[in-house]
Amino acid sequence: MKFKLKQQPVVGDTRTISKFAFLPIRIENEIRWLERVKIKQQYVLGSIKFSAYDYWRNIEFISN
Repeated sequence: MKFKLKQQPVVGDTRTISKFAFLPIRIENEIRWLERVKIKQQYVLGSIKFSAYDYWRNIEFISN
């Protein structure tokens, strides 16, 4: 049996995702809804009080 593990992202990495915006998606002053969108995301480190967490943050919409 073989397994291939995904490499964990590092803070600052970027990726592009494509999905259907069933709910409104807002990035800065632009909102897209009920359409297929491509989004550029960046892996960032956030914090709340005394705990830190990492997540993918939406940066911009990419035109088709």
